[in-house]
Amino acid sequence: MSSRPHRRPRPRALPALACLLAGSVLFADPAVALDRAAPTTAGSGSGSVSASLELSDATAWYAGGQFVVRNTGETPAGWQLRFRVTGGAFDSWASWMADTEQHGDEVTISAKRGQELAPGATANLSFGMTGDGSVVPAVQACSIDGTDVAGCAPDDDSDDGEGGSGPEVPAEDTVAPSTVPDFAGDPVDAHTARLRWAAATDDRGVDGYVVTRAGAAPTHLPADAREARIADLPDGTAVRFTISAVDAAGNTGPAATTTVTTPEAPTPPQHLVVAPSHSVVPVRALGDAEAARRAEGRSYRHSAHEPTGRSVTAGDTVTITVPAGVSGLSARFGLYGVYAGLNGGKDVGVQTVPLQPGVNRLTVPKSGPVHLLDTAAEGSRTTTVRVDGGAPMATFVEGETTEAQFAERMASSTAPIVELIGDDVLVQVQKPIAQRWLLDRGIQVGPRVRMLERFVAKTDAVFGLDRAATGAAHRAPQRVLVTNPDTGGGYASASHDWIRFQNDTGAMRDLLSKAPADQWAFWHEVGHTYQPDWMNWAGLGEVSVNVSALANQEHLTPGVNRLDDAATRKKAATFFALPQAERHFDRQDIWLRVLMFDQLRRAFGDDVYGRIAQQFRVDRALGATVPSTSDTAARKQQFALVASEVTDRDLTAFFDAWGLGLTDQTRAAMAERPDPAFDLTTNHDRRTDRLDHVVRHTVPTGAVQVTGTATYGQRTAGGALELTTIPGPDVTVGRTRLQTLAVGTGAGSAHVEFLAADGTPDVVRVPVDVRRGTMVQYRGLGDTVIAELVLDPASGTLWLHKAGGGTTAHGNFSTRYAGARVVEADGTTVTDGWLRGVETAGAFAARFGEVAVHDGQFLVLDHLEPGNRLLRWSADTALGRDTATRQAYRIEGGALVPVPVESVPKR
Repeated sequence: MSSRPHRRPRPRALPALACLLAGSVLFADPAVALDRAAPTTAGSGSGSVSASLELSDATAWYAGGQFVVRNTGETPAGWQLRFRVTGGAFDSWASWMADTEQHGDEVTISAKRGQELAPGATANLSFGMTGDGSVVPAVQACSIDGTDVAGCAPDDDSDDGEGGSGPEVPAEDTVAPSTVPDFAGDPVDAHTARLRWAAATDDRGVDGYVVTRAGAAPTHLPADAREARIADLPDGTAVRFTISAVDAAGNTGPAATTTVTTPEAPTPPQHLVVAPSHSVVPVRALGDAEAARRAEGRSYRHSAHEPTGRSVTAGDTVTITVPAGVSGLSARFGLYGVYAGLNGGKDVGVQTVPLQPGVNRLTVPKSGPVHLLDTAAEGSRTTTVRVDGGAPMATFVEGETTEAQFAERMASSTAPIVELIGDDVLVQVQKPIAQRWLLDRGIQVGPRVRMLERFVAKTDAVFGLDRAATGAAHRAPQRVLVTNPDTGGGYASASHDWIRFQNDTGAMRDLLSKAPADQWAFWHEVGHTYQPDWMNWAGLGEVSVNVSALANQEHLTPGVNRLDDAATRKKAATFFALPQAERHFDRQDIWLRVLMFDQLRRAFGDDVYGRIAQQFRVDRALGATVPSTSDTAARKQQFALVASEVTDRDLTAFFDAWGLGLTDQTRAAMAERPDPAFDLTTNHDRRTDRLDHVVRHTVPTGAVQVTGTATYGQRTAGGALELTTIPGPDVTVGRTRLQTLAVGTGAGSAHVEFLAADGTPDVVRVPVDVRRGTMVQYRGLGDTVIAELVLDPASGTLWLHKAGGGTTAHGNFSTRYAGARVVEADGTTVTDGWLRGVETAGAFAARFGEVAVHDGQFLVLDHLEPGNRLLRWSADTALGRDTATRQAYRIEGGALVPVPVESVPKR
């Protein structure tokens, strides 16, 4: 870093460079690009990102704390923190989401590509500082994207204003800029267009340009820009662009238009090609692994990376060529776990490096296989990428590679790792292990990979997931990555992104060589990646994981169940012989507790957990609460209630017999259903187990059409938004939910439930365009959004969105900090909600409630710091800045009409 960071004014309305949610901007001149694009984090904050510094107790030997970064904007945003560290060595503890550079005492932390903050999201960046005992380490002169960081000691030349707003635009400027002349464009490739224009004019100078196209967020460009490249365009399409000049007062000039037709994209290769010097890789967009995990209700992420068949050594150079105009790709280097002879024999993990369109010459950061990742939406594209350098690996692609080809690759490859690639699994094996336990023993690789694929597919079925499904039952096309380090915890283990079958326990040996029916470890570890939270309350980590393992066992060997042994039967008999009041489920051993879960499967069939999982997924998509991980009691009740709903049985006696600890409320809800046909706890022998009835899992079909737009915070269809549901045969329509807490094209979503004849639910999600509507936004310390008062046109009510979560408004104010009051035309107060500075939005919401409003009423707002912290919109239009601590508006036609406060009637 060449200079010490200083306080600077907040960014103006149009920043120097903004990257987009729906399109990437690339300057044609590389020198200009380097000057304007730093930092290169996608979705630059554009003034929407703020930060605060929280320091813990410190000594002269050690200090620590965290930066709290918030995105108060309406699109995902990258960010860059800069600060100075004195008296200590700085160590970031957030390397998974941010890159850190330190030069002398100057530190820069930037969001990793792909780790942009979602709208309204908060990131906590913890750190430590090790001192030498002479002075207490300190953090000073902090800025985020050029804006001050709250709680950080400023430079000596800084001002005292807390989040000052910078120079204001003179209000008297009402003259808009001219039309932008000579606006034209050409296609660069199938997905990129180059736009160019001449300078517009304005009486006080042009402040920037705005480029728009249908279906994408506006692109903001600086005043001296004369061209831009717009990426991520559809191929073979005529795309119409508009450009307008904007001045510092926000006046927008007339739009100029041009149309660019992109050519058809070439058909990508369908297969991985591994040559001695290079690989050609069809990189599929497999979707966001974390988003898929949450949507599917799984415990751990699967891998969304594509193998390249190349092995590299740290310090070497590798060249990765990405087609022009394709953004959002990255390369991953390294290995999970300890491998002797690689990476110094240490577990260095993996490192992801963003790739730019064109030729990327990279110095390899970590030894191991090279994988590629496309962050675009699942299934949206397949990109052909060439990788030069490194050594070819012995790869086996299920369905493509023959046994003879693999043997030849094993004989010729010098790479230390072998990769076995299927649709659902990617197995990394140390080459000597693969040679010894596959080739030397005459075990065919294809059937072994297909065996693992079947196990994963069965686990999918247990939890009601299907790649062909389009709603809540959809299974993302990501793989279970199996790793093979020298050592590891337990016999085998699982975590985010991988399951580990190490060599010191013989786990990989057994996986490659043992019979299919003797693969409990694989069923178990894969089960960990799926294990949903609703059956994983305290103490169940190694218990409920075995539900899918038992299903795999019975699938291979019908009638054989690990729990049907003498030892488990003896434990069950002893347990059920106790008086019911003395039975405590949580105190039993692993296998006895597994039996409770398995007895539901024995009584209601193999699809029962698929239906339960689907019910949880649908309920949560429609807004159901998720108990915290520490609330064991709530998770038990939720599981029992959903199991009762899915089976349509009163399961009170069953769960009481197991000592689960039902509440009176849960018992009352279950009592509305019929009793089971027999005592379910007697099912403990697959030869004699009885079925109460078979629960079916038939995912329904349906479609949803959206007409019109929603307003911010709208929760049901109505007003200008219409939803048309089209259920499939024998399908009915259930619940509907809108999510509209972001503004823009497709920024919101509608979730519609469809129900099959057997009761199986599914939810279809469709994007919804959201406009601002009529609302009030309350901000607090650090300009953090605390609460939003929203007028819902569908219900005709005002309700309060608790935007700030658990954040207090402003700790310096113990009295009323902000509020809102609705008054009738006769002066009657309908509601009066408010919060103290030391309170959260929850207090505001509890006092205000939700009220129906009508024309002629008055809305009186108050805020102790209204200038930049009380924002108002009326019928999609932002109202001007107002420094009055009390403001009044008359409600007319869904809009807010400003009136003098003294004109509001009183009683």
